[in-house]
Amino acid sequence: MSFDVRTVYFFPDGFRLAGGIVALAGLVFITFVPVIAVVLIIGGIAIVTTHYRLSVDAKRKFYWDYVWFLGLKTSKPLPFENIEYFFIKNGKETQNMQLRVAQTTISNDVYDGFLKFSEANKIHIATEKNRETLLARLQPMAKSLGIPINDYTTS
Repeated sequence: MSFDVRTVYFFPDGFRLAGGIVALAGLVFITFVPVIAVVLIIGGIAIVTTHYRLSVDAKRKFYWDYVWFLGLKTSKPLPFENIEYFFIKNGKETQNMQLRVAQTTISNDVYDGFLKFSEANKIHIATEKNRETLLARLQPMAKSLGIPINDYTTS
């Protein structure tokens, strides 16, 4: 009756790609300047792998909502009384693109998944562009905890 799952990456995709390139560049420099190469490799790996995680221990009634950085957890466990349910709601994601003479705004529907402990305590789990993808991420966690998933996107 517990789980530990990656929710979202800490850095955006473009930044993570740059971190991967920096790590690869470090491998190239390893024979020329080993000290700089090690810094580049460790920095690149940190950028690529840093992410948010959620760990729930239902038996001991605590959870961790933390940033995972090179194996380190950056928060303390927090207690909870009970876990009510997961829920999904829909929203909009907008992106503005601007050139000197034109501006365009792109809007996409997105689906957000949350875990509700109480009325005042909800934790964001994931955002997906596809509802079924989000459901597939939430179902193993819901099954592990024995709680339902309420879908507020269809009402």
